Amino acid sequence: MNMISAYVNHGRWVADCPDCNVGLQLPRGVFEVKAEFVFVGDKCITCDAPTRVVMPDDADLIDAALEPRPLINRNWYPHETVDDLLVENLLHMGVS
Repeated sequence: MNMISAYVNHGRWVADCPDCNVGLQLPRGVFEVKAEFVFVGDKCITCDAPTRVVMPDDADLIDAALEPRPLINRNWYPHETVDDLLVENLLHMGVS
């Protein structure tokens, strides 16, 4: 089973299938939580590859940190922390 990390692109939570490279938009708030994983079904909707999408534990804090930004700048990747986002907000927009 493929385990892939979700990320934010232009304000949308997405994940890329490692088999077919299709980006799947994830509907926040409609996830089925099981153990430490969050599933959008149990397979890629394009190629049927078995896939688990892993959401960060602090997804709500990430959303809140991105909220003041213009939609085009609402981006987050798993290597970034919430503090990183808040510092970027201060540097580029003067908001935290």
